[in-house]
Amino acid sequence: MIPSRSDSSGRFFILCIRVWYSLPVPRSKRSSVDLVHAYFVHAAIALIAIVFVLGVVVIVKLSGLDNTPRWWMELDTQRADDAGVIERAERIENAITTQLTAVRSQDEPRWNAKISDEQANAWIMVRLRDTIETHMGADAWDDRVERMLMRFEEDGITIGARVRHNSATSIVSARVTLELDEQGDLWADARSIRIGTTGIPSWVVSLLGGGDLLPDRVHLGPGALELGDGRMARLIAIRMRDQWVDVAVETIPVTQ
Repeated sequence: MIPSRSDSSGRFFILCIRVWYSLPVPRSKRSSVDLVHAYFVHAAIALIAIVFVLGVVVIVKLSGLDNTPRWWMELDTQRADDAGVIERAERIENAITTQLTAVRSQDEPRWNAKISDEQANAWIMVRLRDTIETHMGADAWDDRVERMLMRFEEDGITIGARVRHNSATSIVSARVTLELDEQGDLWADARSIRIGTTGIPSWVVSLLGGGDLLPDRVHLGPGALELGDGRMARLIAIRMRDQWVDVAVETIPVTQ
């Protein structure tokens, strides 16, 4: 068995969520670029929290389910040390920052953007671990998580992680749909959890997590970001496509 850490995987997930809510988002003393980067930290914490919801605790207790899903093999081609991948990750982060902080007419506050799963995976591969460790400490990342990938589809996102257990690795994944509620908060619903190619009922994840893990519905946080200059970028729609996600955003005064 893997040497156990001081905190269980379930407690680690709860910690991720608590950090998500407690992480200070700087206001007047920071530039708008710093504010956007702070939002990236929140997104990174949400991603790793979902991975633990999906079943790191399950993979440790049910090792041996090591079949690799076809979708993972199709996407598992990029390398973090490849110059093209690094450039792609930096380009998408800079592009999002530029879009969020752009000066826009109050008569046309709405704008659209789209991100491919290739771009998202480049950022995850190059920037995710460093982002989390920079803001949460060197021990924040669980070394059992070797890699993360996601695939955008018409009916949602497949998100997964390659997790090491004993002397082997397994792919933990789930089909996730994103939803904005009436208050504008962003939620993730995980409807299909798998280890390798074997489906795992969500109640099993919760049971093995001691009741702390509730994988069906995860609150990712507010779907809005205050830019520190009296404006707010608010997510108003998400549409999933094959290999792409389209988002509609409006930049409005904070008082609205």
